[in-house]
Amino acid sequence: MIRRLFSGRLRESWVHCGILTLFLAVVILVVHLVYPDSVYGSQTDWSNQHFAIPEYFRTRFYATGELFPNFALHLGGGQNIYNFAYYGLYNPIQLLSYCFPHVTMAVYLQAVSILNTWLSTMLCYVWIRKWHPAKMSFFLSFLFLTAAPVIFHGHHHVMFVNYFPFLFWGLLAIHRALFKGRSLLSFSQLRAFCCPVFSLVSAHFWCCSAIASFWCCIGIICM
Repeated sequence: MIRRLFSGRLRESWVHCGILTLFLAVVILVVHLVYPDSVYGSQTDWSNQHFAIPEYFRTRFYATGELFPNFALHLGGGQNIYNFAYYGLYNPIQLLSYCFPHVTMAVYLQAVSILNTWLSTMLCYVWIRKWHPAKMSFFLSFLFLTAAPVIFHGHHHVMFVNYFPFLFWGLLAIHRALFKGRSLLSFSQLRAFCCPVFSLVSAHFWCCSAIASFWCCIGIICM
């Protein structure tokens, strides 16, 4: 009986995740059909900033081999490179692009932006499913996916949404800590939800899982 119930719940969750994935795919397909020659990004910020600056980081790394540089000679007439950390200098998502030198930064960022939106939605569903029934979890995750800031910033200002997977990993870590009887004080940090870094710090200090703590720290770096 328990096995059948677990199997039914798991099947329902897979169906819901599939519907959310299909909806996101339809949105991207419609955008591509309406604007066939466009990129999945802003016409202004992406070409001047989101493509160009991370590509500079990667090119400089290939030329110097320095993962922790101090000075950017070709940005703004020469500046401290940490002035541009806002554009993902040590974001693990963009650091991964260093492993793919033959993939242009434009193509890479479009792909990871779409993947980031999908992964954030899936983790959102998994986290909400811990607290609510499947249908309610699906409805709330659908609202998250269709929220204007998520779709808009997903192809305009990626740094405003690329922390979401790490945020939900942190929330899942908090849930695990509570399930194991850890302190409820971890929820006190969630009052500042507009700054998710507090949620991630809370998860880091209160959950007992070293792996979860690692991902929480990665999320802090993304900020």
